[in-house]
Order: sequence, then C-alpha cells, then structure tokens
Amino acid sequence: MKFYYYAILSITYLWGVVVAHRDASMRSMQDIELPLTGDFSVVIQGESNFAPGKFCNVNGGKGNEAGTDLFNEPDFESDYAIIGGGLENIAGSRFSTITGGTKNSVSRGKKNNLKHSTISGGNSNGISDSFISSVITGGAFNRVDLSSESGASTGCTISGGTNNFCSTEYGVATGGDFNGVFDGAAVAFGGLGNGGSGLSSTSVGGENNLVGGDFSIGLGLRTIVDNDSSMVINLIASSDFSDDFFGFESDTDVDGQFIVNAESFTFQIGRNRDDLRFQITEDNIQNLIDALENAA
Repeated sequence: MKFYYYAILSITYLWGVVVAHRDASMRSMQDIELPLTGDFSVVIQGESNFAPGKFCNVNGGKGNEAGTDLFNEPDFESDYAIIGGGLENIAGSRFSTITGGTKNSVSRGKKNNLKHSTISGGNSNGISDSFISSVITGGAFNRVDLSSESGASTGCTISGGTNNFCSTEYGVATGGDFNGVFDGAAVAFGGLGNGGSGLSSTSVGGENNLVGGDFSIGLGLRTIVDNDSSMVINLIASSDFSDDFFGFESDTDVDGQFIVNAESFTFQIGRNRDDLRFQITEDNIQNLIDALENAA
C-alpha cells in the first residue's frame, strides 16, 4: 500500500517539475531576442521557429526551437538537434529529435547528459535532463524524468498512451493511462494505474496493479506484489469487491509465490477431450483439497 501512495506522489511531483521547466524555457525564449539560427544551423520554413544551437535544423511548423545557448553556459550542450515541425516544440539537448506534435520538450542537457533522446509526436510529452537515449513515441502528457541527482540514466521508453511515467534506467511503459515504472528495467504493459517499483518487475496490463518485488509480475485487477520472484493474478471483477478492498496481495513473508484468484479453475488434458476436463469452483474445491491430502 505504501508503494501506491509513493508512486502517485512521485508522478504528480515530477510531472509538475517537467511542465514548469518547459514553461520556463518558453518564457526565456520570449524574453530574449534569439538569433534565427546558430552556426551551421537551418530553419527551412514555418513561423517563429529558431535553431540557435550549432548544426541544428527546424523543418517547419510554428514556435519551435532546436538547440539553445541562451545563457552561454559552457556546461550545457545542445548541438545537432532537429525538429521536423509541429507547434511550440523544444529540442534542447545534443542529438535530440522531435518529429512533430504540440508542446513536446527535450530539456537542455549538461555535457554527457541527455543525448540522443527522441519524441516522435503527440502533445505535451517531456524528457528531462536526467536521461540519455530515451524515447517517447507519442501520446499526451507522458514524462521521462528522474527525482534523484545521481547523474544521467539511460534508455527509458514510453510507447504512447497518456499520463505515463518512467523514472528508471531501461524502464518501459507501453501505453495506457497513468502507468509508471520506478526501478531498473521495470515494465508496465498498458492498462490503467499500473506501477512497477521492483527491479525488472512487470505489470501485464489490467488496472491498478502494483508490483514492488524484484523480478515479479502482476496481472489483472488490483494485484499487489511486494515479494521477489513472485506472480499474482487476480481475475475477479471489480463489482465483486467490497468498499474497503484495496488489492489482492501476495504473502509478504514468502518469495517465489504464484497466486491466482479466480471464480473457477478449469483443468484439461489434450484438445477436445471433455472426458479429461474438470472445473474447480468454491462449491467443489473441497474435492481437490481432499485429493491432494490423500496423495500426500
């Protein structure tokens, strides 16, 4: 349960940080008279576009900025940035690319930080200056950001959706809404309100699955997996939950668990063999318990 609250707080806080950074950059552009292009840079067409960095390119659109050296700070690099078009996009780091969309932002990066990041389009997506070689393929209000000051992280990917968040190396959020990954190589495969805070943890879609154990998996609806190397599947519909039901949890004292919660379990050997198929429900589960005890 703690993970749920920390995850939501982190997403809300860091979302605000990136939006504030982008808006501050836009205000800076308005307050300072920019050169149209920097050394060896090109603005091909469009309106109010700028390429003040070196070797930068804006191909069209309106209010776009590729590369920036507004403050003449030697610790920042923004050369070789490219914007294909769109409205009010900022490609502020070295080798960054924004192909289009509206109000997307790759933040200005310090030397050796934030290189080779790409936003393919969408609306109000952002990659902060804490990441190298990260990608947002589209969608809206997606964020690649990091709350620590431990240096640059590598390879976050958000494949569309809305309000998704990645704050860890090699993390992946493949779509959906309000999904987040918070530890190394964690993955959230779509759905709604899912989160991975364990190392190499995976949420396989569904809703409100919270996977905090390392190498663990959550699937279905409202699973909570705090143990390492464990998998929890909850297939019960939300209409069957009581008002005080928060989630279907793993046993916090045991790693390596496999837990499935369902209305019934069907077992079958071979294809189209009704004679080798049987179903376990709450009405006859005692038969299975008795059989297991007798076998033991």
